[in-house]
Amino acid sequence: MTLAVDPNMAIALSLANGLTQGSLELPSTLVPVDARVELMPQIDKPLLVDVNGAAQWEDFGSQLRAIAEASASQMPELSSELDRVAVALTLWSGCIMAAESIAMETRSGENTSTGRAQQFTLIDNVARQNQLFSAGVEAAPPFKAARGEEISLDGVPYTSPVRRYVDRIQGGA
Repeated sequence: MTLAVDPNMAIALSLANGLTQGSLELPSTLVPVDARVELMPQIDKPLLVDVNGAAQWEDFGSQLRAIAEASASQMPELSSELDRVAVALTLWSGCIMAAESIAMETRSGENTSTGRAQQFTLIDNVARQNQLFSAGVEAAPPFKAARGEEISLDGVPYTSPVRRYVDRIQGGA
């Protein structure tokens, strides 16, 4: 079975990899998970593909510019705008992929324990290889809580980075 991955997340990861000249680390200003959660709403818009699956090329450049502008105040230690965009895209893709998977339901229907287990096979594999993506995955539960949305971790491996800050959510998950 092929896992469904939001095309914007795949584009974000690929673009971030292409923008960097080497590996980037999590900026010190984003080490606190609350700072990552604060960044997400500023950049959480479709990157290229809209909700109907159509590419919106005219919006692509403006969204990248918005990410660059939003990330400037959040990552002052990174002087390169391209590095800031790469960090933001990687964090965003990890956070949103995990957030969609732990949601009770998505636009395509209810999330199941089996579906979460399948999705986190992919998510956790990428997280093991990419510390910025993993930092985004960690931020998913507090991000959902900040939006007032319920989550479920049924089917999510106990070793997944998505579980790192679950205890910060009122009442757990």
